[in-house]
Amino acid sequence: MISPNHLAEIVIKVITGRESRNCGIVYINGKYIRIKGDLSFPLDLDHWRGYIDTESDCFKNSKDILHYFVNRNALTHLTLDADILQVLKNYIIDELNGTYNEINLHQRLYLDYTNKFVLINFRRSIVACDAFKSVTCKHLRSGRKQSCMKHFTLEVDNDKVSEVTNLRLYFLRKVSLNLLKCQDFDAHCDDNISNNYVFTTKSENNIDKSSSPYLCGVILNGNKKKECILSQEMYIQKKVEKIKKLNYLKHFYSNIDANIVEKNVETIAKASVVYELLSVKHSSPVIIEKSDDKEICIKEAAFILYNNVRITAILNKYTRLVFDEDYPQLDPIESVVALYELVDDESWSLIYNYIIKYPDVLEAVVKVEPKLEINIHLLWAFVSCLCHDFSKYYRKHKIIMVYKDGNDLVRVTTRERLHLLKALQTVLINSLSLLDIEELNYM
Repeated sequence: MISPNHLAEIVIKVITGRESRNCGIVYINGKYIRIKGDLSFPLDLDHWRGYIDTESDCFKNSKDILHYFVNRNALTHLTLDADILQVLKNYIIDELNGTYNEINLHQRLYLDYTNKFVLINFRRSIVACDAFKSVTCKHLRSGRKQSCMKHFTLEVDNDKVSEVTNLRLYFLRKVSLNLLKCQDFDAHCDDNISNNYVFTTKSENNIDKSSSPYLCGVILNGNKKKECILSQEMYIQKKVEKIKKLNYLKHFYSNIDANIVEKNVETIAKASVVYELLSVKHSSPVIIEKSDDKEICIKEAAFILYNNVRITAILNKYTRLVFDEDYPQLDPIESVVALYELVDDESWSLIYNYIIKYPDVLEAVVKVEPKLEINIHLLWAFVSCLCHDFSKYYRKHKIIMVYKDGNDLVRVTTRERLHLLKALQTVLINSLSLLDIEELNYM
């Protein structure tokens, strides 16, 4: 599966001859807009200042960035923009082949241009299939990088007066360990490891000089004062009571055991606590007990868990239909070559933003250079957007359609949308696991 961030780095290297981790010049499409391509970069040379030598003859003799590429590589025999784009594509693929040599990149990328931008697009039907296979093969290791040699220890310097602040420090450390291990960094307790970090709320502290402070924001009450009265148990119990009051479990099946229902209430409560404490950047304070509180954290956590339950219910329904011989067995994704019914913008937006980009999201969440930075709030934002966008998609597109013998389009479309759901759920479950959130079976 081709990483958009890696592709952006290669584009910059091929055009400028320089390696750069700052890929801002190559726009990676977010909320999908077809006219902007999957990736794009400006033709105007003024936008490339800082990436290329503006004092060079190559710069001065070029009218745009494509002709700069031509002049820098002595390709002046190329005069048509279409020919230049083809050669640029070949150069990009040559660079990518070292990483993605098991796939035919010529079938997966194509370049186009407008009067202001060069557009880089994926062949949707083929790349979607690649993405699903990648997620399926790696399963819960989806998005994880290859093994690294860096080692870390993470400890907590407890706040002396605020229990709920200590709860935040506890979850920050626990989820950070999950994320480091997910990226194959070695994270455990060892006094001999050089990368020692202590999660603390104090800018000045008495931690060991061999450790680095990892400054975290405290918990504030509705008056924006440090919360020093609320215990961890009281804080969590308040969530439990509010969930029961909001009646989030009204859709549970009536025959579910009361103990299971109570356990699910606790699961939603914990998810809402982790969301409230960690969906804000670690260095910023978190305000709880706001006077205008509409329990956004409870609603958001419940919504995220509900969407996972909803996907499971759809997949289980299809399994029952297969058992009753109303639908054919779903083909293994490994045997699928292309997904031609998922090339519409709405399907592609889910695939591109939440499956193809997932490795890049995890890379953005965990940064180790020049020092450790773990942006858990970015992963929460990713999970939230995934669920909201999937919910919109589900309202508009029927997943399991009425199937009649001979209607191949219905069969193929249903099959491909189910593969999409399975891939999305793998990413969602993987992310919830990293965030230390349990799944619900019913809701």
